[in-house]
Amino acid sequence: MPFITSKFRTGLDNPSIDARLVAKIKVVMPKPTNPKLWVTYFLGFDENNREKVVRTWFHQSERERGIDLERIQEKYPDMKVV
Repeated sequence: MPFITSKFRTGLDNPSIDARLVAKIKVVMPKPTNPKLWVTYFLGFDENNREKVVRTWFHQSERERGIDLERIQEKYPDMKVV
C-alpha cells in the first residue's frame, strides 16, 4: 500500500495518507493572524464523485512544506499540486 508521509511533525501532527485516496494537493498561504501555520490539503473524491478533503497537514514554515511537497512530487510525479 503506497503511503504519503511527512518528514515533519507539529503539535497537530501530520499523519500518513493512503496515496490512492489523493487526487490532488492544495496549498494555502498562511493567514496574517497566524503567519507560522502553513496548511496543505489532500483532496480526493467521495462516493458521489464530489471533491473532499482526505487529510490536512500543518507546517511551521514554507521551507518545511516545500521539502514535503518535493518528496511527494518525486515519488508521485502525476499528483497535481494546486
